[in-house]
Amino acid sequence: MGLHASALGTRLDRGDSDRLVGTALDVGLTLFVTGEVEADGVAEEQLGRAIGRTRDDVVVATTVGDASPPRGIARLSREHVRRSVDASLTRLGRDWIDLLVLRDLDPRTSIEETLGALDEQVRAGKIRELAIGEVPADRLAEVLQAADELALRAPVAVVTPYGTQRLGADAELAPAAVELGLGVVAIDALADGRLVDADPDHDADGDPDELVERLRGRLDDLARHHGRDVVDLALAWTVERAGITAAITVASRPDEVVRLGTVGALPLDDVLRAELDARILDLDR
Repeated sequence: MGLHASALGTRLDRGDSDRLVGTALDVGLTLFVTGEVEADGVAEEQLGRAIGRTRDDVVVATTVGDASPPRGIARLSREHVRRSVDASLTRLGRDWIDLLVLRDLDPRTSIEETLGALDEQVRAGKIRELAIGEVPADRLAEVLQAADELALRAPVAVVTPYGTQRLGADAELAPAAVELGLGVVAIDALADGRLVDADPDHDADGDPDELVERLRGRLDDLARHHGRDVVDLALAWTVERAGITAAITVASRPDEVVRLGTVGALPLDDVLRAELDARILDLDR
């Protein structure tokens, strides 16, 4: 499990952000996902300060390709990639980015130029690994082939939403990624964190509220019957899906983070996993 730090700089001030990240570290969460434009960059600043500059036992992931470039410069051109990486490093206050997520492809820039720009940043020690986000499943092979032919650093994972509306799409994307040897990081796993987040004022984007409530209703009796928690069941199911390397969800309070730290403590047996498949996979139909 990992924490999507989207509440930092928006719902949480500096002190609350420090407490949230500190609790996550205390309960053993080591993967933190943010983005270059989240809270206008404040999320990166608060996450970096809470983790520390040289801590090497965590994985910090952020994005490239979200920020608008200056006029006349393509979003994923060599120049803008370099500027974006340097800006994220400054905000994070770190010497490297563990996992840089290429959010999508830029029709104004060739795949070769973008991969070349990212490879330069890897060779400069500013990035450790690459991932790719919102691309069609049939473009993954194209990206990997280009990297291989040019001897450039290739993505090692796909980072994609895995909410209640996205299961159909992700049912194609995850197997494609696995077949190509990529990991799958399921971000905003099942309901964008709203199964975890008990705050009624949290108006997160993502899955419609009726689907979230339908999911909760379908899992509530099953959770009681098995002596489990609804959140634990939903996220444990996500983590155990074929090809899923890690599941990322939202939390904004330390007690919510503590619950995330217990996910997977009790593995799902075959019977429970089949029951969850039946209740979750057709949720949006």
